[in-house]
Amino acid sequence: LLLDHPLQATHLTLNAAPDIRVLAATLGFAALSTIAFGLGPALRLSRRDLVADLKDRGGEGASTGRRFGARNLMVIGQVALSLGLLTAGGIFARTAITASGGNPGYSYDRLLLASLDNSLGGFDETRGRAIYGAVLDRVRSLPGVSVASMTSTLPFGDTQQTAGLERVGITGKEPARARTYRVVGADHFAALGLRMIRGREFTRAEEESASAPRVAIIDETLARRLFEDEDPIGQMIRVAATPGDPESARGDPMQVVGIAPPLIEELLDRAPVP
Repeated sequence: LLLDHPLQATHLTLNAAPDIRVLAATLGFAALSTIAFGLGPALRLSRRDLVADLKDRGGEGASTGRRFGARNLMVIGQVALSLGLLTAGGIFARTAITASGGNPGYSYDRLLLASLDNSLGGFDETRGRAIYGAVLDRVRSLPGVSVASMTSTLPFGDTQQTAGLERVGITGKEPARARTYRVVGADHFAALGLRMIRGREFTRAEEESASAPRVAIIDETLARRLFEDEDPIGQMIRVAATPGDPESARGDPMQVVGIAPPLIEELLDRAPVP
């Protein structure tokens, strides 16, 4: 959703404050684990005979074999493991900071994301389409919402879908690999605050009708790989067959109606992917 103004849609605001119960349980588990692991050595130290211990320590100088006993090896292992964890944590933190400062290609300002899954209710595709359409119509009519759309996946999401794409009627050319493809509704790019480089977005008629002609939007990166210097608008593409299985091409040809700006899809991506 793209909101006109944050104050106009305060009823959609999510409460992301920390849960006091979760924090209390975390502190409780931490305290219990500290006591449990520290109690054994503390009791052992409280029962030791210091005189006998000093005598034992005095005889250790004559023996070099005890320097690498089980206790010393355990300490060495703990120090090495701690250094490894600290190094990995530092690398992760540095990578996350670097990635967070990157530009994904669109702005998060005034955006609100809500996840829906009609399969949890056991609905078939027809019923699912009706539910999604009703929800989308309701959201689009809310005060403060200027644009709303739906998408099967999102950049930086839990899942990504990939496919090989090829031009219809062109033989002998290796399919271009699209590392990300998704099903989106009308105004998807407008909701992200993006303008099409060429062509158009999907229409409401294409969004609402299951019998509408099959159309596709590709980004600038994929357009260069598929069409090089040719004009992609109006060209036909389709999902290519997997290697060794020529009958596995999925679906009918799709007509390219728009060229979208490239986006960053994964946290560690340094450049947009097709």
